[in-house]
Amino acid sequence: MTSLHLFENPFAVLGVSPRARRDEINDAHQDALLDAETTDAERKLDMARQALFTPRERISAELSYLLGMRPSDARATLKLRTSVQLEEAAQNVGGVAKANLIAEASRISTSVTESRRLIDQLLAAHLDIEEGDLHRTVEEERSVSGFGKVSSSEIASELKSLTERHAAFALDAFARFDAATDEVLRIVEVRCAAASLRKDRLATSLIAQYEQLVSPTLENEITAISLLLDDYVGHLSGRAIFPKLEQRLLDWDRIAQPLQRADQHLGADEVHSERLYREVRRAVLTLANEHERHADALRLSELAQKIFAELPSAAAQLAGDVDALVSLEQDQRVASILMPLAAAVDRAVSNLSKTSSTIARAGFTMTSPDPVGEVRRLYGEIIDRQSDQNIVAGAVRLVRSLSIALHNNQEDGEGAAVILDYLFLAVNKLPPELVTILQKDRETLERTKASIRLAEALRTGNFKDAKAHCAVLMESEDPDERAQYSRIQQQIDEKIISGRTNSFVSWGVIGIIALIAIFSNSGGGNDSVAEDAAYASSDEAILDDATAAAEDPLADASETVATPDDGTETPPEPYSGTSLSLSELRYCLKQTERLDAARAAVSSYTQQNRFNAEVTDFNSRCGQFNYDQRDKATVDGEIILETDRLRREGVELLGPSAPSPTIVRPPQPFAPSNDAAPTFGDAVDELGESVPEGNPYGE
Repeated sequence: MTSLHLFENPFAVLGVSPRARRDEINDAHQDALLDAETTDAERKLDMARQALFTPRERISAELSYLLGMRPSDARATLKLRTSVQLEEAAQNVGGVAKANLIAEASRISTSVTESRRLIDQLLAAHLDIEEGDLHRTVEEERSVSGFGKVSSSEIASELKSLTERHAAFALDAFARFDAATDEVLRIVEVRCAAASLRKDRLATSLIAQYEQLVSPTLENEITAISLLLDDYVGHLSGRAIFPKLEQRLLDWDRIAQPLQRADQHLGADEVHSERLYREVRRAVLTLANEHERHADALRLSELAQKIFAELPSAAAQLAGDVDALVSLEQDQRVASILMPLAAAVDRAVSNLSKTSSTIARAGFTMTSPDPVGEVRRLYGEIIDRQSDQNIVAGAVRLVRSLSIALHNNQEDGEGAAVILDYLFLAVNKLPPELVTILQKDRETLERTKASIRLAEALRTGNFKDAKAHCAVLMESEDPDERAQYSRIQQQIDEKIISGRTNSFVSWGVIGIIALIAIFSNSGGGNDSVAEDAAYASSDEAILDDATAAAEDPLADASETVATPDDGTETPPEPYSGTSLSLSELRYCLKQTERLDAARAAVSSYTQQNRFNAEVTDFNSRCGQFNYDQRDKATVDGEIILETDRLRREGVELLGPSAPSPTIVRPPQPFAPSNDAAPTFGDAVDELGESVPEGNPYGE
């Protein structure tokens, strides 16, 4: 069998060149036997002769020798014995001869620096070897020696074997100085940076040799690390175990780095690292999901990000794990700070009547009776002491929820406004989106107040104030709403110009809904419930008027004569106060039916404003009037037949429902009433879905 070393090559042992014929080889063998002093020496000579006569071994000997050199130069080179001499000789030749000389020099190198220089030269020499040129050189030598032709596949196979032998030489050279890991990693990094790893035969073979060298160590360490992981998970606090676990993982990673980087460059996961990763992530999930030790799980996940940074499939999972764990850990920290405030807010919400009266009597101050004073004190401590925007925002959202409850459930707009005004003192510490929400809350409260005041001004005939309140409501972002209030303002202007300032409170006046539920503590569903419209029963009012007309024989004939019927509805002129024609009476009575249906269907702020605008318009037209009893009977009969249609039309007056301008309060893991705090498992379940089927750690 052909020796791995140049000086023990069959050609070197017998002192012949690859051009030597059979008879020359036999003569050299016989001459050498005469000088052999031991049996081992004779056996060595016999094996060398046999190798040159055996086809496969001869190819190996040819490629491992100084192929292409003149016999005299080859004999002179074989007398060199130091790495420096061999390195100098290699500079004068090329092909496999150069590679063989450098490989032999590396085998006897005396320092890691020299080994590094020689292996870099060896890598370059192998890149210069072309199979076609090598095949032609062998064929030329054999044309002289008479040993027959050799196929290109045989050359390729033997070149692969030679590359593996040289890779073993290189690895041994590094290992002698305990530099195998660092030097192989350096070589890998250089090849990866140049994107040349795939085509570098020697570098690829060197990595394979390195893997064979370190695989037993890596596997043994995986077993030991798995036991440490079990201890880390099993202890209530892993602080005592983690430093040892961390060091073992870092040591393991140092050994595995060359393999990880090489496989990463090739787009694959290194097999040993993948196995250890499964063990580490299993521990992370157990810590987080089963033991809720989020800080320990985060510490291990962040370490895993360093260890397995070169695993393409692990990178995304670990990034998601760390993000989820950071969020959960922050939530836990925020929860511990906000929990007392959340409990105080819950107590205040549980007795809104007391809370409302307390704010009305004593304000929202630290000295107010509890729970209002308690909420104010705890909120103030957080605002004054905390710089974390998430904590401050959480406190604002909690107290805002009390404002929401007062407005929606207690119908205490004033109390809600007091709390909201105080929250605005912290706007410089809040995220922009929360500031925007608070601003919209304030605008909505102002619009609510304006609606109340508009209704009151219309009822009392104070049209100057009514115009001012209407102007506020006309600033709505809803174009339909703006148009409705613009129409109302136009009617108010006409009334002011006409100088008619009498009150329009009568049987037909429908009160604008005052309080609008503008807030919601959750994003799903509408919590808003509009107040009942404050208008009297039209049937009772008409009956009263009819009785009065019957008792008054001097009633104007023009007010009691039936009018012709063409089946249409005609809205009366605003604030006219005259007798209604049949078509005008038909409008007023049927519009009353429509507004009844609309009132019950209001489900959003936008619809509320449209309803209020319709009511205001109705009041201006149908507030007080005279009519013919026969016309009334006619319209009443029509309404009985058209009730369903009129109610549908009433609902259509409102238009589509739109979401209320509210903040969607996120689930608060710190709220006392919330038993379903988010877990790490919730956050990483979707990561598990991307794990290939069958992975035990993807559960």
